[in-house]
Amino acid sequence: MGRYPGGVTTQTSSLRRPNILVLYCDQLRWDALGANGNMDVRTPHLDRLAAEGLTFR
Repeated sequence: MGRYPGGVTTQTSSLRRPNILVLYCDQLRWDALGANGNMDVRTPHLDRLAAEGLTFR
C-alpha cells in the first residue's frame, strides 16, 4: 500500500477497483454529442470519455 499526505492510503495495483463514472442527463438527447455523430456541437471532453470508455446505445 502507498501512503499520501493526510493519511490517505492506496491499494496495490492488483487490488484496485475499476473507476466507474455514470453520466445521467435528463435533458440531453442522444444525438447532441460529437461522439454520436453531431457535427454542429463541440463536446471534446465528453467525446474523449466516450472514446476511451464504454457507451450504451
